[in-house]
Amino acid sequence: MSEAAQAPEPPCARGPHPEVCHFLEAPGSSAFDPVELARVTERVVCDGNRRKYSRFGHTYDYFKGVATGYVYGCCLRCVFCWASSARDSALREARLCSPEEVLEGILEVARRRRTTFARLSDGEPTIGREHLLQLLELVERDEYLTRFFVETNGVLLSDESYVRDLKPFKKVWVRVALKGGTPEGWSRKTGATPESFPLPFEALRHLKKHGLGLSVAAMSLDPRFMGIHERVMLVSELARVDPQMVIDLNEEMVVPYGISLERLRSAGYPMKRYIPIPVLWRFLQVGYHPLRRIGKKRISWSRTWNAIKGLITGT
Repeated sequence: MSEAAQAPEPPCARGPHPEVCHFLEAPGSSAFDPVELARVTERVVCDGNRRKYSRFGHTYDYFKGVATGYVYGCCLRCVFCWASSARDSALREARLCSPEEVLEGILEVARRRRTTFARLSDGEPTIGREHLLQLLELVERDEYLTRFFVETNGVLLSDESYVRDLKPFKKVWVRVALKGGTPEGWSRKTGATPESFPLPFEALRHLKKHGLGLSVAAMSLDPRFMGIHERVMLVSELARVDPQMVIDLNEEMVVPYGISLERLRSAGYPMKRYIPIPVLWRFLQVGYHPLRRIGKKRISWSRTWNAIKGLITGT
């Protein structure tokens, strides 16, 4: 029997619709292989070069706003994810879109909202390789769009051949979002096996090697979901790839959208209340100092005064 045939099915593929991962496993359940889950998900949300979309819209990210295609399907089950239920389920009605139809939908939004930036969101854009690469070819030839953001968890880009396929596209900017700083933290927050923890870091190495436009984000600013020791381990892993990535790291906090709170409760993560005021407690953000300030300089008046005293007294 082949190795592939012996591999167990992802736990989230079980249930009344085994071809769809449509729920978040309870804490303590067996973890899944995210690469295998990506394959399972692709069979559901893709058909040839077409992929399932829920809608096209606009958000105010990236300063000038970005036209967004909202896709179905992801290969992680992050407990703090803000994406809609389309992340886990394709049970609802969805529209199978060709790359040409996606470009048309994105351009309509982009022109109406006067932005030249575009992306895919709600799900993992690298699922459906054929669909994404053909879409990027169309974006590359389009004269209106100037930037396409591939916002990814990095799991599938651990395959270097996928990164090589992205290299020819000059308008592409890859943003890799790191979910944990240790194998245990990664597994607890994403549902994936601890053994899959290195995959996003491998993706970063490949992206750097092939010179793609790249930025790194991490859910590491929120002490409710990443302890100081895990944060240190995250920095250590990232520094092994490139110390500059630590300095440029875009650290994020959990945003208390309704769907995020629902997932956190399901996974046994209570939202700590820093203040007792109803509703407002959800929005008060208490976080670490960002790592990007590590290179900032300032005048230390207390140390300056101590130096002057030492100069005067000779001590």
